[in-house]
Amino acid sequence: MKIQIVMHLVGQLLLLLATIMLVPFGYGLLWEEPYYSFITVSVLTALTGGALYYWGRPGTNYSLRDGFLIVSATWLLSSLASALPFYFSGILPSFIDALFESVSGITATGASVIADLDSVPKSFVLWRGLTHWLGGMGIIVLVLAFLKNLGADAAHLFNAEASVPRPGVVLPRIQSMAVKLWRIYLLFTAVCCILLYGAGMSWFDAINMTFSTIATGGFTPNAAGTFAYADNYWIRYILVVFMILAGGNFTVYYSVFQRGIKEIWYDFEYRMYLLILGIGIMLITFALSVQGSESFLQSFNDATFMLISMQTGSGFAVAD
Repeated sequence: MKIQIVMHLVGQLLLLLATIMLVPFGYGLLWEEPYYSFITVSVLTALTGGALYYWGRPGTNYSLRDGFLIVSATWLLSSLASALPFYFSGILPSFIDALFESVSGITATGASVIADLDSVPKSFVLWRGLTHWLGGMGIIVLVLAFLKNLGADAAHLFNAEASVPRPGVVLPRIQSMAVKLWRIYLLFTAVCCILLYGAGMSWFDAINMTFSTIATGGFTPNAAGTFAYADNYWIRYILVVFMILAGGNFTVYYSVFQRGIKEIWYDFEYRMYLLILGIGIMLITFALSVQGSESFLQSFNDATFMLISMQTGSGFAVAD
């Protein structure tokens, strides 16, 4: 195991994370009071990352064991660093609660210990959303996309992460593929955000709902969650479309951009994914219609949103 090479790469990741922490600080500086816990943690994270980077050494050869160590260290250190702004600011005075919130965000789980989200400063709501968004694609894929000179053995990092690859990936091109996956991720993020804003959300809510939707997470920017938009069917179906896209295999979209939309139909996994969604929607619509408490159209609308939210792990709700 090449521990110094591992240190060097993990250090670069922490430096990247320290930079991203400046985003919620900048938001507070411009639109509300600045929270210096972000600066404090950013500096601490940068110092830790800088030390690992300095004492490590660059390399391009990684074993699978190195890959697993890098992935494990990345998730653990990212979760710990992401918890500190909540803890140092007093937003979550218990470190365990702060760690729970950050791990839930980074892993795109969507569970929360914040009792009254509407009382939380928006800088921290934005940070929650960012942790979701970063964890949604996978932090290691972010590393592969943005850090240079990793070499062909970076495929071991991809295999250890195991969040998006499928058979047939050409290993020496793994970094190029990671870049393209993040471009698709960014494209979905931008389009979803613009559409949600156009459908009636504020920019802040649109950005944070997009982060959560694209990550299939569940964090929302307000206490009411998606119930706040239950009567806006434009927002409902924008979320439906992007939950489906985000819940699918991003390497299929990679193939679509290379060879055309027909790649979705040629991919057996994606066909089964859409078929399961379609059958589930029909069954639940039928069950709700037989129950007779809603019209057929309302049953279909509720069944579509709720089934897709559950099947993709998005965690949103618009009905009981």
